Amino acid sequence: MPFLPLRPVPVADGAHALYQEWLSWLSEQLADADCDRDALVRTVLSDIYFPELGGRDPTSLSRTAQVAIAQMDPRNVTLEPEYYQETDLEKYAPRKPLLWLWEMFDRSPLGENVELGIHFRRMLAPH
Repeated sequence: MPFLPLRPVPVADGAHALYQEWLSWLSEQLADADCDRDALVRTVLSDIYFPELGGRDPTSLSRTAQVAIAQMDPRNVTLEPEYYQETDLEKYAPRKPLLWLWEMFDRSPLGENVELGIHFRRMLAPH
């Protein structure tokens, strides 16, 4: 099978700078030993999926909206590995928020952007 290198596909300078700022901020947050990863992921995913609800009291929303927003918090969801007896839940716990962030990022409009997605995954991997 021949090796076919990909060509560079530039994005607008303003977009590239914005992506780098966001990724740097997120990486700094995750690198902080005091970071509550669950809370950070909840905030980031809420901003991605429900930016118009920022700062609103969830109890003022419909039950359906409350359930949807609750899914942004990794503590409110279960992932497949948690059901396996072989999974060491103590080791898994600090990684679960990152796995949930990765999955939900990929399902969002942001995850459809190949350029941003590659840099996002590279940023997330060492954490």
